[in-house]
Amino acid sequence: MKKKLTIFAIYCVTFGAITACSDAQPPNVMQSQDCWLDGINGNTALAVLSKPSVLNFTGWAGDSTVEKSPQSVSIQIIAAKGAVVASANSNSMTARPDVVQASGKPEYDKTGFKISLDGTNLVKGEYGVSIAIYRKGSALFCPTPKKVVIQ
Repeated sequence: MKKKLTIFAIYCVTFGAITACSDAQPPNVMQSQDCWLDGINGNTALAVLSKPSVLNFTGWAGDSTVEKSPQSVSIQIIAAKGAVVASANSNSMTARPDVVQASGKPEYDKTGFKISLDGTNLVKGEYGVSIAIYRKGSALFCPTPKKVVIQ
């Protein structure tokens, strides 16, 4: 339930200016479990300490609703109250044969990403990280257990 509320809060913050949010989750916002954030600044820990700087993210994300490799993904930095405070896109997906082998889904051949995000304006604190896949008319969010702690 908490995960669904977090995703809904992300949707409200991200798309709130375009549409009004209600208590029901909009049908064009979906959740995926087909993703993983391998590392932040090369560190694979669940919580990564950093100074305000450029943050480098690596991982993979598959569009589980249609079982395809996405054309692009976005990394979102989420504040404690659910607001998206920074984001960056990747328009280039890379080969991940390990994901194809582990998932048994040959359609996930181009699910890898490397994204650099400008985190120089992030204030001290702990932030969640989410992966978003946008496509025509909908958004697919994949929350991760990873945290960035800005010192």
